[in-house]
Amino acid sequence: MTGRSSLGIWFIFLFGAICALGPMSIDMSLPGIPNLENELDAQAGKGSLTLAIFLAGFCSTPLVSGLVADRFGRRITLQVGLLCYSLAALACSLSTEFIELLVARAFQGAAAGACVAVPFSIVRESLPERAARTHIASLTAVVGLGPLIAPLLGGVIIDFWTWRMVHIVQALVGAAIWIGVCLTYKETLLPHLRKQISFSSAFIRCRAFLKNSVFSCSSIIYAACFTIMFVFITASPKIFYGDYPVTSLQFSLLICLISGAAFFGSLTTAAFSRRGWTDRRVMVIGCTGLLVSIAALVLQKTLGGITLVMLVICSSLTIYFFGLVSPAATHSALSTATEDRGTASGLVRTVQMLFSAGISMTLPLFFKVMSALSAALLLMSFCLALALIALIALIATTRLAPKVDGIGTVSEP
Repeated sequence: MTGRSSLGIWFIFLFGAICALGPMSIDMSLPGIPNLENELDAQAGKGSLTLAIFLAGFCSTPLVSGLVADRFGRRITLQVGLLCYSLAALACSLSTEFIELLVARAFQGAAAGACVAVPFSIVRESLPERAARTHIASLTAVVGLGPLIAPLLGGVIIDFWTWRMVHIVQALVGAAIWIGVCLTYKETLLPHLRKQISFSSAFIRCRAFLKNSVFSCSSIIYAACFTIMFVFITASPKIFYGDYPVTSLQFSLLICLISGAAFFGSLTTAAFSRRGWTDRRVMVIGCTGLLVSIAALVLQKTLGGITLVMLVICSSLTIYFFGLVSPAATHSALSTATEDRGTASGLVRTVQMLFSAGISMTLPLFFKVMSALSAALLLMSFCLALALIALIALIATTRLAPKVDGIGTVSEP
């Protein structure tokens, strides 16, 4: 770890942009789903599979890229991942069959997943405890800017061009970030700290992390809360276009407003961190807020329907509280790692994406037997229950294991 207390504004935005590749790739594509279904002769509702398959690809690589980053360094891992992301996005724009698009989206997700875990490990190894916590919250806030911009940008692109141009823009964004990494980021993982890649040692390290109650509970909380957000975003085209009279531009503005609430949630966490609030305290507040906002949605739906205004308000609050929980849960998990931070960060993302991909892929099945909003609320409630169970288990953990083989603790996460 260096003696620095800050990475600087440029690197916060650069690393935040890298972490935002996943949300950007999803949110930009939302307005174009009906168009691509028509052009590629996909059954109505099947377009959401492009989001789920992207997420499936996304979850397949963070752990592997974390191991690679611990062996070869952070810089080369980011460079290769960003290059592959841009090429895959270009392949999406050239797809002529729905199955071709799904394959290209899977590769695009895998490339984005290879990049997303690296910035958090850079922050954790470059800064002291308090500064790292604040920077992770700041990174998450920058990631929250993506949902503010991406749906609106996607809607404008769809109005003037086609869904293919969305993926061309994504390819250009990936290329721009690649240039930024090449020109400004110098390797932070010193050669003597790099480790050989071994499947047996990797398995041992991952098992050690997962056996740590703070790491596992924090990872589950993050994964479950992320999935709450992702389920709603995935179902949103069917919810808004099916149940409310909105245009594509209005839909983009609504998604921009709702998704952007995560940005303000992360800013709130950063403010709490500067005041010395613990990760656990922030997670309690965030999960309580999620409970209230989701319960309000379920209650209104049960009593006879939700107006558009109330849907936007309650869903925005839900996404806000996810933004509050996200950096706290991430830092809580990574605080258990004294080394192998690339592996730890990759494992957190793998747990997150595996859970999200698995849950979101069930959405089309529920669409056949209930309304889109009912299906989304059912899955969101399930994820919330899991997050609350993990939070209770985390609170019940009164003492952490001593530091062994890179698995350690902080005073209170």
